[in-house]
Amino acid sequence: MPLNRRHFLKLAVGAALAGSNCIECKASASPFDRSLSPLVKQSWISPPDCYFTYPHMNGFIPGTNKIVIANYGARRLTFLEWDFASGATRTLFDEARGATLWSDIADATGQMVVVKDRYKIYVLSTQGEPSPKVVYEAQSDEQIASRMVAFRPDGKALLFTTQKRGFTGTPTDTMHELDLATGALSPILSVTMLADHFQYSPFDPNWVGFCDGAATAVPDRVWGYHRTAGGAPQVLWDQKGKTGMLNVGHERWTFHKNGVLVCAYAGSPGNPRGLYMIDPEKRAASLISESYCDLHCNIDRTGTWAVVDTSTSWHLPGAPRSGGVEPDGRIISDIVLVNMATGKRYFVARSHRQDHPFHCHPHISPDGRYIVYNEWQQGGAGTPSRAIVAQIDWTALMKPAV
Repeated sequence: MPLNRRHFLKLAVGAALAGSNCIECKASASPFDRSLSPLVKQSWISPPDCYFTYPHMNGFIPGTNKIVIANYGARRLTFLEWDFASGATRTLFDEARGATLWSDIADATGQMVVVKDRYKIYVLSTQGEPSPKVVYEAQSDEQIASRMVAFRPDGKALLFTTQKRGFTGTPTDTMHELDLATGALSPILSVTMLADHFQYSPFDPNWVGFCDGAATAVPDRVWGYHRTAGGAPQVLWDQKGKTGMLNVGHERWTFHKNGVLVCAYAGSPGNPRGLYMIDPEKRAASLISESYCDLHCNIDRTGTWAVVDTSTSWHLPGAPRSGGVEPDGRIISDIVLVNMATGKRYFVARSHRQDHPFHCHPHISPDGRYIVYNEWQQGGAGTPSRAIVAQIDWTALMKPAV
């Protein structure tokens, strides 16, 4: 999956973050409204230099209209609570910039987790005083293997991986569950690979999922393990399309049933590419919606709608393809809703991407009202990215696809 990692753009126009404790941002029409479809009733733009979390992680503070965004400064990374309706922000966690990129919030408790430099895991509150607390510190001969830590759906435990420091060749990654009440650490499995994107199934937390994170063009990308059924971790899909192998990934385990939503990427040798649902029990997948350029995926709590971003400009199957790069050099990454029952696609917004963490990474809010995604800008001095909150007009989706 080529992401043009050598293609560095200038930082975009916008005010830089002044200080580390608060950013003021008034609710207003997004300057990207020209790129929004009629499905968007209104939108809000975050403070500059900010982005939303990874697709299979949660950035929504339960019971509120607030989300957590990260300010990616030159030397610091600051996680902010953002009330997008009022524009108010407050600092939840602030650190010198290191290996941390992503955060996860427990729906059940409102607690948030971040990793610091791959040796400490912090848990803090998004409701009341944050009061960050170290809940795990790596041993002297090991490191936390990924910048991702996942909450169990009940919020009472964490899932993460460790590996030996200074390993050569392929690492052995060990997955652990940490009980937050007792501090008890339970090893779940060990695999000889760079395991990533690990997550509990929100439908059945006995299932844990992860991926072979060494590359995107591998034949064994999607893995799962049922903790009470015994046996070993298994590859959940052979990735065979009708006309050849598919390069797949960006796994999102689903809420409404035990399934894994994945994208078959543009660089796949085989077809059809697009959005697939994996059944982990059958270790097989079915095509939900065909597209040549899906990149990341997410799904609502009811399993009615999925949302994807793209690796180039979006089009309906069979329609002419347009360019994937703007005249100013920005890489196009469109936001598209997908009807899970029919596979029909609905354009939501034109966005743009750059290297991590500045992918669009779309989410659907727990109440189903909003889509949140990231937008990369360029030109001048200032902001490389902002998070966008788009309120969707779901009644308009009863009309024919755009």
